[in-house]
Amino acid sequence: MHKTGGDFIKRPMVFAALVTVYIALCMTAAGKIYLLCGLLVMTAAVLVIVKRTGRKWTVCLSFLFSLISYGIISVRSKPASFDSVIQQKAQKSTVTGTVCAVEQKDGYDCIILKNTTVSIQNSDKTENPEERAGKLLVSIVNTYSDKGGVQGDGKTVSTVEIAPGDMLLVSGTLKCFETSRNEGGFDSRMYYKSIGIHYKMTAEDVTVLTRKRQTAGYLLSEFRLKIKEVYEQIGTKEKAGLYSSIVLGDKSSLDGDIKKLYQRNGIAHLLAISGLHISLVGMALYRLLRRAGTSYVFSFAAGTLFITGYVLMTGNTLSGLRALVMCLLMMYAQVLGRTYDMLSALSTAAVMFIWNNPYVLYNSGFLLSFCAIMGIAVVLPALKRVFLPDRLQSNHAEKRCFIDTLRDTVKASFLTSFSVTAATLPVILNCYYEFPLYSVFLNLLVIPLMPLVMLCSVSAGVTGLFCKPAGVFLLGTAHFILEFYEVLCGTAGKLPYARIVAGKPKLWQCVVYLLVLALFVVLSHSPSDFWKKLLFNATHRKRKGAAHFNRMTKSTGNTEPKNTRTIESEKTTKGECAAELKKSAENTKTVKYSKIVKKCELIFLAVAIMIIMLPKKPSFEIDMLDVGQGDGIYMMTPEGETYLFDGGSSDEKNLAQNTLVPFLKSKGVARIDYALVSHTDTDHISGIMELMQGDEITVGAVLLPEALKNCDDTNYIKFIKIAQDCNIPVWHVKTGDFVGNSQVTVQCLHPEISYHTDSVNDISAVYRIDYGEFSMLMTGDAGINVENELLENGVLSPVTILKTGHHGSKSASSEAFLEKIRPQAALISCGVNNRYHHPSEEVIQRLKKMDIQTKVTAQCGQITVKSDGKTYRLMQWQ
Repeated sequence: MHKTGGDFIKRPMVFAALVTVYIALCMTAAGKIYLLCGLLVMTAAVLVIVKRTGRKWTVCLSFLFSLISYGIISVRSKPASFDSVIQQKAQKSTVTGTVCAVEQKDGYDCIILKNTTVSIQNSDKTENPEERAGKLLVSIVNTYSDKGGVQGDGKTVSTVEIAPGDMLLVSGTLKCFETSRNEGGFDSRMYYKSIGIHYKMTAEDVTVLTRKRQTAGYLLSEFRLKIKEVYEQIGTKEKAGLYSSIVLGDKSSLDGDIKKLYQRNGIAHLLAISGLHISLVGMALYRLLRRAGTSYVFSFAAGTLFITGYVLMTGNTLSGLRALVMCLLMMYAQVLGRTYDMLSALSTAAVMFIWNNPYVLYNSGFLLSFCAIMGIAVVLPALKRVFLPDRLQSNHAEKRCFIDTLRDTVKASFLTSFSVTAATLPVILNCYYEFPLYSVFLNLLVIPLMPLVMLCSVSAGVTGLFCKPAGVFLLGTAHFILEFYEVLCGTAGKLPYARIVAGKPKLWQCVVYLLVLALFVVLSHSPSDFWKKLLFNATHRKRKGAAHFNRMTKSTGNTEPKNTRTIESEKTTKGECAAELKKSAENTKTVKYSKIVKKCELIFLAVAIMIIMLPKKPSFEIDMLDVGQGDGIYMMTPEGETYLFDGGSSDEKNLAQNTLVPFLKSKGVARIDYALVSHTDTDHISGIMELMQGDEITVGAVLLPEALKNCDDTNYIKFIKIAQDCNIPVWHVKTGDFVGNSQVTVQCLHPEISYHTDSVNDISAVYRIDYGEFSMLMTGDAGINVENELLENGVLSPVTILKTGHHGSKSASSEAFLEKIRPQAALISCGVNNRYHHPSEEVIQRLKKMDIQTKVTAQCGQITVKSDGKTYRLMQWQ
């Protein structure tokens, strides 16, 4: 009866972490009503534990801890008083703070200030009282003047001279970070909140108030820069970025293709400072000192200083700080002579992180780091109990040949890799929408070699400070291992199903997956007892055993079973014989059903993975993406066919990488069957050209107006060449051509083959989409001239939705055109504060006058249309 309570008392920090996570989620997202319901459930659970254990103080401690967590998280999650003002409009402000990080980027420099105070300027140029705002990101494009401080001569200096520890006075424009404007897009605001930065400022004037050059942060920063310079001098440009990322946590010079290669193959964790790096670098010193015979206290003190310094030098990453806390607890447990518990240490680190910043729960690095350790601490023991022989789980394994030892080691390593993958799968799919299938096997090969990479890289960096040739020699082994990694990743990427684009799972899928995984873990603790109770009723077994005993005694006329005559000297009573028979029967049943038990547990794992990887059922959907000043419209049919009507932008760089690809992957789409290009202006094709040249999304075919052949358009020639180089079929369409299937058809209404005009916009292909009673008109950049021609040709009829021509310009959407098609809704794609002032107020009033519902991407973000062929629903992302 006291076993459950004992387990609870052994790991109180696990309970504390669960409570803290729930309170943080409720305070930052779900709402206080969910917090109240959760606390009621927690109260009931605690009362049950108290009833079982008799420890009434458990209730007091639980409620006390909950109140403390609630108080801390309430304070930490409360925004500044000027937050609502900044969200509406950027404000001129003055900020004072201490530099904690400096990073140089293309065209500008980023400085992170801590302990900041912010003063917002009023419209009359007076300033409000200063208010604390935590950390703040400052972007500096120009130079600044150094007034006062150490130098005090007002000379112009570069941002290179700013270092951690300096106190700055910055004047500029203060604003919030942008939120995601499309499904699958990067949410800058939530990301920076998760690392404790709530606002950003574009600096207009920066003044250095004081300089501190002897702080630990400054000295570590300088040492980091010197090691980075050594890598750049003794290594190739490509590998130098890798060494800096692996050893120093500096990704600023990391080659983009290498980073992408590691990410797509599921080994990107090697590039981040994590528990693997801390254990290899920090714990190595502690173990070395212990082997040298130093005391636990001295080893702990030296290890603590070294590991803390290393984490500070590498940028205080979330995974590094988590590893720091757990390593310190591990060493401290050895100093005290206590047993180290990984799950309790992980829970302690989680509580510390969430108390410091509740929004850390929305950081992918935090989730991946903690879930990976959770997999090792919880899922791995369950997998070993089910799939490994007893000899591998015991501490005193019998001597075996090398082949058996190697085989068992590979099994154990595979289960470790699989446990981490199983625990992090929901996070991976929610953040990256795809799963590298062979990552489990790749990690078996790359992780065992990482100690050698770290040893050689660290030795080369330190030795290179004094002797460059020695550094080059030491770096050789690491160079060849990293080359081996690239070969492995390249080979794995060419295998079939190297990446499974599953899309973003729904909340219920993640919940069910975790519940099934938890059930597997619980059952693995006592599988035989559970399955005995489930498959064989104890009372039925007892009665059946008694009946069998009675039949045996009656048939022999003896009070003892027939098969016990040979051991009469040992079994002399009926009770002993019955007990022996009962035990024998149970053993027989256990052996008989042991395979069934293992198969059932395998089924649990398979079902869990199938649930979260469940493909989405195709349905009719149209999404007008917010691509800035441009067009990009995605459509899926009930048969699963995918269409992309244009895909370009004049003000968004890398549109495919930043918008199109994340959106498509979040939908579980790895192929666009038809890319329909209205015309070849940059704001309609830039993203499609990126898609064709990339290798993440496959483009089946490209459709262009045949009338473009009559134009001398350099963009058209360039577009055709890219398509041909990528072996993508190009189809030229004209008025009357169809594409589609039995349910959804896309018909070209314009232009004719012989159509000629001086305006490329008027060559825009006009498509009509029909799905049952639902219809939509795609007009590209077609203007009033094209609309008049369509009216004259009599090809127009009423439609459900209009994609408004030329981004809502007054040169399109004439009154006669709108009267003819009578749309119920009009969608406009344009950029926020674009220089063309789209959409035109004249067009907006025209639509409003005709009672046409209007949605603009600049205001709504992504706009989604869903239909069943009869009715439709309009939804917006923001």
